[in-house]
Amino acid sequence: MKKILFILFLMVNYTYGQTVITMENSNGVYRIPCVVNGLKMKLIFDTGASKVCISESMAEYMYDNDYLTSDDIKGSGQASVADGRIVNNVNIVLKDIEIGGFHLHNVDAVVMSGQKAPLLLGQTAIQKLGEISIDGNKLTINMPNKRMTDAECKELEREAIECIDDLLYDDGIRKFEIVKSQRRLSLLGYINLAYAYSHKEMFDEAILCILEKRNEAKELMQYYKFNIYDFLGTQCWFSKKFNDAIDYHKKALSYESVENVYKIYANLADDYFWNKMYQLACDNYFYAIKSRADNLSLDINYAIGDVYVTSKKEMKKIKVPKDDALEQYKAKMMICSFYNNDITSRQLYIKLSIMAALGNQYAKRYLNEQGVSWEGVLQNWLY
Repeated sequence: MKKILFILFLMVNYTYGQTVITMENSNGVYRIPCVVNGLKMKLIFDTGASKVCISESMAEYMYDNDYLTSDDIKGSGQASVADGRIVNNVNIVLKDIEIGGFHLHNVDAVVMSGQKAPLLLGQTAIQKLGEISIDGNKLTINMPNKRMTDAECKELEREAIECIDDLLYDDGIRKFEIVKSQRRLSLLGYINLAYAYSHKEMFDEAILCILEKRNEAKELMQYYKFNIYDFLGTQCWFSKKFNDAIDYHKKALSYESVENVYKIYANLADDYFWNKMYQLACDNYFYAIKSRADNLSLDINYAIGDVYVTSKKEMKKIKVPKDDALEQYKAKMMICSFYNNDITSRQLYIKLSIMAALGNQYAKRYLNEQGVSWEGVLQNWLY
């Protein structure tokens, strides 16, 4: 596919921010998502149009809803369109057009006569973008920016956080990356950017983002309760880099607060399990159970009493604590015991069926996935 490169202008002593935008292809016409004075819309990317163009109906809507004011109207004039025609119009100024996290300020535009006139992103906006390239429906922007002020960076970071809160991860990532390129992204911004990468399954990017702040691990834990090594371990686990996950989660233990250390043990156990190190997985699930029981001021024998039931009589007498984490870790520990050849499949089903009968949802779920009825197992349970 032919790649078209527009070199619009280059300036020295500027920093560069790059972003790639996927345009909507409609019968060979490419529409680009924009936010114009705070209003979301899609404009046709039209290098043949001399100015940004909007229809009368769109202009009326924007005016009625305060996206345009009388101060934005600059009089009447003429503009050329892609087919070479000269048309009469009303000249306006759009205070802000946001494209892929880049803000274009005070863009000259025209209101085209006709209610159904197309919305065009013309040269008055395109020339402000800097160096761009188009490959199919992919628009890459290398925008030259003057050094942004602290206030501008803080505002853009605030917008990025709002995007993440609204689950607009692509927009949020673009905005965070611009601030990051200015070397003004806050510690909290790094955390949010890393989580946004993770939500988009960009695990390597999430890892690299947080590694930039590994020298500030104690500060991240102290002020934001963010365990950098637990996060790195989890991203490695998602990436199936289980050995790296183990190393990071081991290190995370020394950074975690006492009340949450059980979660790190559980994550470490998951790492070992998927690395087929089943005995170590069992051990760490037990440590997770013990740590969680300590947090709840529970005796360990009470916390895991259902694991050691050996008869129906005991099952009827026993009481177990209702705690989601304890239920999960006990079920996983039993499954690990089976994979470690400590118990047979029949013993596993019996253990999990007892737990299921006592209300363990994780045991029920596993048995259901295996096509095993815990009620049926208990009916045929003979010792």
